[in-house]
Amino acid sequence: EYLGFMSSATAVSLIAALEPVLVLHPSLQDYLVIVLRKSIFSREPEARMVALNGFLFLAEQSSSSSRGGGSSSTGGAGRAGVAPDPLGLEIIGQLRRCMVQQVEMRERLYD
Repeated sequence: EYLGFMSSATAVSLIAALEPVLVLHPSLQDYLVIVLRKSIFSREPEARMVALNGFLFLAEQSSSSSRGGGSSSTGGAGRAGVAPDPLGLEIIGQLRRCMVQQVEMRERLYD
């Protein structure tokens, strides 16, 4: 709940520390997504930046975990019928929402 009140670096460090637990407990991961989603709609620009950095971290972790296990075992042709990851779709939707935010958020998104 208090991620929006932390500095951006501290919040990302906390999310990184929780990453092994998030893999084991999907309900905690769902709760984190809800908290980040609430922070995107906050009035405070720092809270919105925390949410953006949190979603970017989750996107990096999601892409690295899907590349690590899936690409070597299935190959390119086998992945055509695989359903998209719901977490990945949620992250993409929230990152699209950041595209209409302030200039600082768009700059961070493009970095």
